[in-house]
Amino acid sequence: MSQPFALLSTRPLDAASVAALQQAGVSVDVAECIRTIAVLDASLTQQVQALAAQQRLVIFTSMNAVEAVAPMLQWLQPVWQIACIGQTTLQLVQQHFANSTVVATGSDALDLAKHIVALPAKDGAVFFCSNIRRHELPDYLQQHGVPLQELVVYHTHEVPVQMNKPYDAVLFFSPSAVRSFFAVNSVPHTAALFAIGSTTAQALQTAGYSNIVVANEAGKEAMIETFLNWYAASQKPVE
Repeated sequence: MSQPFALLSTRPLDAASVAALQQAGVSVDVAECIRTIAVLDASLTQQVQALAAQQRLVIFTSMNAVEAVAPMLQWLQPVWQIACIGQTTLQLVQQHFANSTVVATGSDALDLAKHIVALPAKDGAVFFCSNIRRHELPDYLQQHGVPLQELVVYHTHEVPVQMNKPYDAVLFFSPSAVRSFFAVNSVPHTAALFAIGSTTAQALQTAGYSNIVVANEAGKEAMIETFLNWYAASQKPVE
């Protein structure tokens, strides 16, 4: 009897995603390769609350940033213009900042930066980010004369987990997860490596892998959909 297709996710998946994978005949394991912790600092909270009284353009490229900023606001309801990554981050933005307006979305940080530069008024923006944020968005905005204030609202810690079984495919949701995973693991070059976006795909290329599939959109749901479509196609007999 053949072994089921073995999939590893480097981020927890919701019950619906796990059920869909199992229904397709895929065995799925989860190994969290990074841990994010919101910054708990009175001075930072005061800064965020002060920004809530201003009609500013603010940027979120991660759901972790949204979940870090929202509690700092407490009862405040900012009227911000928001630029963010699509799917999960966008959904959280709409959930937590009901009085704000989403003025730009992007499939990844660089794509988002291009949309921000195209906005009619660019007096400056606030970027809520991690302590190890990527450089693509800040660099692009700087090159195009958009002033940027960066506020580190969460810390990302790489937590390498050594796996003791082979996998046919691995899901990666950030460049940090790629670095953490390959710090203590390797996979056959025949394994399919799924990236949530172009920057994660670049990290996989830097790690020396080329069998990479990039999700159609940024977000867990799109990642699972991309994998299931790929898996279904891979199971079809060659004519």
